[in-house]
Amino acid sequence: MTETVKVDMVMNVVERPSGGFSAGGGISSGITSGPLLGLVGRNPNLVELEDKLLAMQQPESKTREPLLIITEERDKLRNLLNEFKRLKNDEAGDEIASGTLVQELESSLVKKELCIKELESSFHVQKEVNTRQYEEIKLLNERLNNEARRIKSLEREGDWLRSKVSLLESSYNSSVIEVCNIVNQNPIQCKIQL
Repeated sequence: MTETVKVDMVMNVVERPSGGFSAGGGISSGITSGPLLGLVGRNPNLVELEDKLLAMQQPESKTREPLLIITEERDKLRNLLNEFKRLKNDEAGDEIASGTLVQELESSLVKKELCIKELESSFHVQKEVNTRQYEEIKLLNERLNNEARRIKSLEREGDWLRSKVSLLESSYNSSVIEVCNIVNQNPIQCKIQL
């Protein structure tokens, strides 16, 4: 059975109707058993592969969580601002106080939107990095599979050489026995001829 390394990468980015993005995804890896199982601890490609998988998972979740939280806050502020504007139109009130409150809410909303844009930009950059790392992992996986095939080929060649040596040993043993028999019979024949 050939050693394989499987890497699955799922990246889901969905634009929400209220604005912004929600994201989900993950990376999983699995190593099946096989003739290279003993090499797993020593293989630098596999160690590098595992490190890259961990590096890809951590920043993604760190970027995704604040993005979702700030998007929710922005939506709440937007709803509050819309509700306030509706109430302002329905009721006559102190325009100076309400104007200040509206400006504060709008300012806060603008800040949240800027923060969301920065996080979305960071998220897209991280997605590009993840894509590059995924391609590197695929390349390492291909190299690992090539090494597994090469090891399997060397194992077959070793088996063939062992069988060849075994045949040569048996041929040698039979030749030695034959020579010993000839040597043992020669003194007897010499005595008979004399």
